[in-house]
Amino acid sequence: MKKKVLPKVEPVHLKDHFGMKPGKWLTILYASVFLLLVFLICFLPGIINGSKRVSFTSAAYNAAVYIDGSYAGGTPFTKTVSSGSHEVVYSVNGYEIDRFTIKVSHPVFLTWLVPRKQTVESSATLTGEAFNALTKEFLTDVASYSAVLSYDSVYNYPPLFENYANSIKGYEKSAKEYLDLACLFITTEEMKADAEKASAILNISLDTAMKTPLSEGDTTVPSSIKATELYGISGYTVGNEFSISRNEITEIQYVDFIKEVPYWSKENLQTLIEDKVADSYYLADVNTDSPSETRPVRNISYYAAAAFCSWLSSKTGKNVALPTENQWIEAASGAEQSYQRTLVSASTSDTIVSMFGGVWEFTSSPYIPGARFSDEVAQQFLSTGAEADVVVKGGSFVNSSSEISLWTAGAWECSSCSDYLGFRIIWTN
Repeated sequence: MKKKVLPKVEPVHLKDHFGMKPGKWLTILYASVFLLLVFLICFLPGIINGSKRVSFTSAAYNAAVYIDGSYAGGTPFTKTVSSGSHEVVYSVNGYEIDRFTIKVSHPVFLTWLVPRKQTVESSATLTGEAFNALTKEFLTDVASYSAVLSYDSVYNYPPLFENYANSIKGYEKSAKEYLDLACLFITTEEMKADAEKASAILNISLDTAMKTPLSEGDTTVPSSIKATELYGISGYTVGNEFSISRNEITEIQYVDFIKEVPYWSKENLQTLIEDKVADSYYLADVNTDSPSETRPVRNISYYAAAAFCSWLSSKTGKNVALPTENQWIEAASGAEQSYQRTLVSASTSDTIVSMFGGVWEFTSSPYIPGARFSDEVAQQFLSTGAEADVVVKGGSFVNSSSEISLWTAGAWECSSCSDYLGFRIIWTN
């Protein structure tokens, strides 16, 4: 086999640079590239984005934390915070309980791979203001969820009682009366179990039994009903205790009010909606330019009816209000009992009329399922500033008279309006 002869090739010689032999300058080059990569990977991210993973905890349960004025989360939580000094505020239900400045150092090495950690803790507990705000929110939420009678995998019941019990450290004794009040709203097994958890957390006894929602009380016909009048509104004094308007407040009477208090005019509807005191149906189908003297005003909210009462109180010097459910029942016991099938009353009788049929009527009583006829419990609930649906009475012209009695009640959201809902007023000296 003939041997193959390879061509001759000139050897390649690397040139010297900067007065250095190739072996030296290549070593320096490789080392420089390596160091650059180390810098870019290990140090530059930390230099550009200096931060730490900061864990925020508090003695107060689920306190809101604000960092430099911006909401960061509810304790306990962990958040990446940039290096430097930051003002931290802890608050509960909008009430500040602690404020201080933290310093976050500036680590740089491999921060993207191994985040540095820091813990910030507040030992502050609830203030009296925060406790009151927490209680108000709790009772309002309980009242709202009492209207839901069943839950499923989509619509879940939140642990309202349990969260409240965990949140009131230092105020356990004060909280018992509010938990007892909240138990009167229990309408489902889920709420009952939740209340029992709160009872165990606080080691206190609560009556978590579900009350009978409608407990009809006794009433008697008032001993005296005599005619009276207030600001042109015909009424009757019931049992020498209070006077009540003969009919529901009419369109023209309500228009007198909005002329003097334009906040409640139709033209201000968008503001009323934004303020959550009415909905888009407010004064729908009521011609405020040519209001009726006989038709009751409809499509007004509970807040609007209460505002009318406040306005009339200032005009007359009388204590004008919406009737409680018990006052409504007492007045209805001595009223004409015929069921009104139209909006306009055809009655000529010399007594209170239109209490059954016509339109449902607002009362000032919150809808408390387990204590519906207790004015004392209602006042206790309202004194906290909490909100609930209100009781409406009497039915409307679209209801069957067989469905409506003295004891029939509906629960109505305070800001909602309806074609079938109006109001009458009571007053005392």
